[in-house]
Amino acid sequence: MGKSKVTSGNFPQSRSGQPGSSPILSGRLRASKALTTFGVWSILLLFSSCAGFHGKPPIHASPSEQKALHPIEPADITSIPQNAEACLHPETADRPLISPAAAMRWHAAFRKKHFAPWHREEPTTSREMAFRGIERFLSEPIFGENKLPRSKEWIDAFRRSTAMESYPNTKRKAIAVTNSSLRLLPTFEPVFYDFDLPGEGYPFDHLQVSAVWGGTPLFLAHTAADGSWVLAETPFAAGWMPIEDIAFVDEAFMRAYETERLAALIQDRVPLTGTDSGFRFMGRLGTVLPLEAEDEDTLHVLLPVSDTNRRAVLIRAKGSRENAGVMPVPATPRNIAALINQLLGRPYGWGGLYGNRDCSATLKDLFTPFSIWLPRNSPRQAAAGLFIPLHNLDLPDKERLIREKGIPFLSLLWMPGHIMLYLGESRGSPLVFHNTWGIKTKSPQGKEGRHIIGRAVITTLQPGIELPDILLPQGNLLYRIEGMTLLIPAENAG
Repeated sequence: MGKSKVTSGNFPQSRSGQPGSSPILSGRLRASKALTTFGVWSILLLFSSCAGFHGKPPIHASPSEQKALHPIEPADITSIPQNAEACLHPETADRPLISPAAAMRWHAAFRKKHFAPWHREEPTTSREMAFRGIERFLSEPIFGENKLPRSKEWIDAFRRSTAMESYPNTKRKAIAVTNSSLRLLPTFEPVFYDFDLPGEGYPFDHLQVSAVWGGTPLFLAHTAADGSWVLAETPFAAGWMPIEDIAFVDEAFMRAYETERLAALIQDRVPLTGTDSGFRFMGRLGTVLPLEAEDEDTLHVLLPVSDTNRRAVLIRAKGSRENAGVMPVPATPRNIAALINQLLGRPYGWGGLYGNRDCSATLKDLFTPFSIWLPRNSPRQAAAGLFIPLHNLDLPDKERLIREKGIPFLSLLWMPGHIMLYLGESRGSPLVFHNTWGIKTKSPQGKEGRHIIGRAVITTLQPGIELPDILLPQGNLLYRIEGMTLLIPAENAG
């Protein structure tokens, strides 16, 4: 794979081209070789077809064992370079997609939304929404991790443990001091639907709302009866968080933390360590922290930690320019491609389960360093820019309009339940980056299933179309696409 370079005075370049392996970034601009798009594709396609990537199964494995050990990948994934830099055009790769003036306006809007939980005195979550999980799951058959049914008593017990009658009983401002999760009920025990139906069993824990990265501002609306969980409103979603993952903030803390200048992590899984206090939490791409100072090689940021009374205090930390960038990072195709390469191959995580990302979380984190605010779910992301309807077009006309109107690296393609980023085209076919669970299939006996991809990939709009058991037309992404969203209006483009 080619090297992923990120360019600007304060945004580093990658010295490793292995997507998903946390490439090392550097802040010095290096000239890239002027390969044509045809040359890049030819070389990388030749490499992918000649290299024995999957290896050979054990010589004594049966055909069924071989299939389990080495499942057939859709042709898109084996033939299309899983490297976003292959989609760059030399003439436009370093051209900003957003004008400097517009970028600063977007940054101001980002800050306002990011710190919004600290600028309210009352919760925005209604009582009905706060406890919706109780009523919802009382009326539906649900199952635990052992595949056995959850009893109505199990659900009904949350009426008492959540202290529903006193909502809202807290109204305090706080901050996440480590990576955490928002849950529909105050428990990490999962809720699944029918394990025999695709999209209902593992890993679709229907209590999972979203992952929350350390450093996220919070408004606490409610506290459970035993004090172990709080109903937290983040800048993008609300749900139950364990109390040990938060700390309470006061006015002095908020003034120090809500700075004009912010830094965002541009690598995934960066250990965040106080300069004199050791490891704090694992930083994720898209984590936002206050920028205190900077020099040639280092960003000096602030980390929130909890004292013994669960009050938030600030400690200093150093971030290499290989790991973090000053917001807003210039939104050039090359810089966006470098961050895509960080996320390629990362496992799919429904609602941020296990700290992994689903389709909308992947795109939200991807655009955060550029100060482009995206909501947390796919329908709202589709409404975050200029929406172009595509649902009434046949498949060739959809592809044609996407190629004609889409802005590579700045256009979203949406269908109910899924969202993708348009990267441009290759040989007349649009390419997209997305984190996806799988492709809809149907067995000869008529049972619907999934051909699992389970990670962030680059594909065409028809991945798996060659699979003999693909469910058509529903398994064809192009068929299901209903619209394209241009994130930046033309007047704001660079």
